[in-house]
Amino acid sequence: MAVKPTPGAMFGNRVRELRQKRGLTQVDLSQRLDLPQSRISEIESGLRAPNLVTILRLAVALECKPSALISVFDGADLGDPTEVNSKATAAKGGRPSGQLRARDLASTAPRK
Repeated sequence: MAVKPTPGAMFGNRVRELRQKRGLTQVDLSQRLDLPQSRISEIESGLRAPNLVTILRLAVALECKPSALISVFDGADLGDPTEVNSKATAAKGGRPSGQLRARDLASTAPRK
């Protein structure tokens, strides 16, 4: 039985595919994003899931629409998200993963 790739790996493969189609290296992309090359590697390998702002910055850097990055999930069987969230909550003994608190957003707010 084949192992189903994680959503992170699926997204990372899509980023790698688009980057390579444009003839960019990870270093080139990291410079366009002002991120370390190691972060690009983590995203492409599925070890790090980018936040919304990073997805939008990736789209600009890769000269594509954000939907081109996430189209890999169209029709994909990602399982039951409620099952994943309840397992994550139980394992962490806290709030479901992906659930934000106001203080989580404070660091992304523009500073005056």
